[in-house]
Amino acid sequence: MVERHLDEDHGQLSPWSVPPVAPSPIQPIMPAVAMSPSIVAGPRLSRTPHPPTFARYTGSASFIWLGAHGGTGASSLRLSTGQGVALRETWPDPSLGWPPIVVLVTRTSASGLDNAGHFLHEWASGVVPAGVRLAALVAVADAPGRLPRSLRSRLHELSGLTEVVPFPWVEEWRESPGVSIGASRKLAATIAAIISKEE
Repeated sequence: MVERHLDEDHGQLSPWSVPPVAPSPIQPIMPAVAMSPSIVAGPRLSRTPHPPTFARYTGSASFIWLGAHGGTGASSLRLSTGQGVALRETWPDPSLGWPPIVVLVTRTSASGLDNAGHFLHEWASGVVPAGVRLAALVAVADAPGRLPRSLRSRLHELSGLTEVVPFPWVEEWRESPGVSIGASRKLAATIAAIISKEE
């Protein structure tokens, strides 16, 4: 098998462009709640698990922004915070040099939260590469304004497996993806605190 190399923290494996995301204060982290049996049903998965990446990583990032689907904003979060390295829809493999700490990223649309749920289910079921640690789920707003009740409920359910950190819609990112804003600086501090607490 031919190995591909990613030897800079400034790149990502996905060629997809990152959709826009407008500043508003980050809300407090949602506390973990008991997960319903319909969310975590044991080791049986509802679909084929996401495969790990086969690329080798030689950078120095301490954690990964893992996009649960295309267009999550993971790359913009990496650029705006100046931290981490971005992957999309594939688990990191620490044996290939990837940092073991994962911050899952999703949009707050129904399909986005469903994809995040599949990743969380895989992690809870233990079908991820050895050594992978899930730190948090960053829920990036998919539109300005308040989430519908059904999506707030779904996000609350997902918080039963990991801490959920809401991130606002960023209007500036429609024209300048990844430009640093106050919300991204607060997010960087929040993620650093979560990771530090687990170590």
